[in-house]
Amino acid sequence: MTDNTAKEKTNTPKWVVACGGDAPAGLALAALKAADFIVCADGGGNYLLQHGLTPLAVVGDGDSLSEKARAAFRAQGTEFVLHPPEKDYTDAHLAVEWAVKKSARDLALVGACGGRTDHFLANVFLLSRFAPLLERMVILHDNTAVYCSGGLLELAGAPGDLLSIMALSPVARQVTLRGLKFPLAGRDLFLGENIGVSNIFEGDKARIEHEEGQLLVIHTREGRHA
Repeated sequence: MTDNTAKEKTNTPKWVVACGGDAPAGLALAALKAADFIVCADGGGNYLLQHGLTPLAVVGDGDSLSEKARAAFRAQGTEFVLHPPEKDYTDAHLAVEWAVKKSARDLALVGACGGRTDHFLANVFLLSRFAPLLERMVILHDNTAVYCSGGLLELAGAPGDLLSIMALSPVARQVTLRGLKFPLAGRDLFLGENIGVSNIFEGDKARIEHEEGQLLVIHTREGRHA
C-alpha cells in the first residue's frame, strides 16, 4: 500500500483485478503493490502470493488457484466468491463485475494479456463492456496501458512513447488526435482499419477525442517499464 500523496503522484488505480494470464511486471506489478483493493480472478492469486500480497476477494470457479494460495488467503480473511465451473462468464468478467458492485470506480486489470488467446481477447472486450460504467478502466501489461475511450482521453507520457488507436465499435466518428507525430482532425475510423497503429508522442501529453463509438487506445512507454 502507499499513502495518498504517493497515490496522487503515480495516478495509481485504486482497484486492481489480478487475472491469471501472465506474471505481473512493470506497470502491472507497480499497480498491484500500490492498490487499495485487489480482487483475484481465480488463478491470479498465485502471483499475489509470490509478492506477499493479500486480495480482498477471490472470484471465480476456483479451478486454477493453488491450494497454498487458497489456504494463505483464507487464513488472512480473504472473501471467496465461488462459481460453478460451467458458468456463462469468465473469471475475469465475474471479478470485474464484483468490484463494480462494491463501488469500484478506478480499476485496472493485470495478468490479462498472456496465457490463452481467447481469454486475452475476452479481457480486451471487458474494457468495452465495463469502461462506460467507471471513471477509469485500464489493462496494464509490463510497459503498456490499454484503454477504451468513449469520447475523450488525455494521457501523460514522454517523447517517443507509442500510441495506437483502433475502433472497437463499427465506427468511431470524428476522431481528433493532438500531441502526436501524426495528428488527426475529425476523421472517422472503422472497425478493422489499422491506420491508427504506431503513432508517436511528441511531448509529454496526448489527447484523443471523438464524437461517437468506442476507441481502443494502447499506450506503450518506449524504453520504460514504470
